[in-house]
Amino acid sequence: MIKIAIIDDDKSFINLLRKKVEDYCEESKLPCQIAAFSNPQLFYYELADEEHYDICFMDIEMPGINGIQLAERLREYDKNTFLVFVTSYFEFAAHGYSLKAFDFIQKSLLDEKLSLVLNGIMLEIKRTENRFYCIETDMRLQRIEYREIIYLYKSNKNTVIVSIKDEIQVRKPLQTVFQELNSEEFIWVERGYIINLEHIMGMNGRDIRLRDDTVIRAGKARARSIKEAIHDYWRNWM
Repeated sequence: MIKIAIIDDDKSFINLLRKKVEDYCEESKLPCQIAAFSNPQLFYYELADEEHYDICFMDIEMPGINGIQLAERLREYDKNTFLVFVTSYFEFAAHGYSLKAFDFIQKSLLDEKLSLVLNGIMLEIKRTENRFYCIETDMRLQRIEYREIIYLYKSNKNTVIVSIKDEIQVRKPLQTVFQELNSEEFIWVERGYIINLEHIMGMNGRDIRLRDDTVIRAGKARARSIKEAIHDYWRNWM
């Protein structure tokens, strides 16, 4: 299920865009759930509640809080949402791309460009969804997308994977799981813990706060390199 948000103070345009997105999803046999916000402040509150959307179509010129400010808020909570500005104002384009906007659609060109943009997003979603860790036991076969993994820790000779949904124990050493993940977004913070950079919300001294409010203390020898890794990761999203 693809979750889509449309944020625009023009209700008639929301209805138009919603219909076109629904038609695209129906033609593509793509299950989707669309939420519309004519008041950008309501979307702002949803972000505070950590509501996730796969795609956000957002106007720039809106009362109270504009699209750029709202996008900055979005990126504080979710760096993976595909952000598309649908607007008549292109003077903010440079700022928009600095917020990792996937694309801009001029409202007068909606018919010509919407399907192209959605096709591009779907290709990217399929590409990223192929990045998953597979857990196989005698009784179970399960895969977890990398982006769902918050952190991993050692439990005796096993590894516990903490995801946004649950915790799963894997009968493998932590070092083995780390090698199998083989991704730069996972880093050691101390001997028994590995974290996903995507889910770090902040670092104070050696204490690292994660998206689920877990706080993990970095090893003294690793603290500086971890801080640099977080900085580099965040810089790529600024």
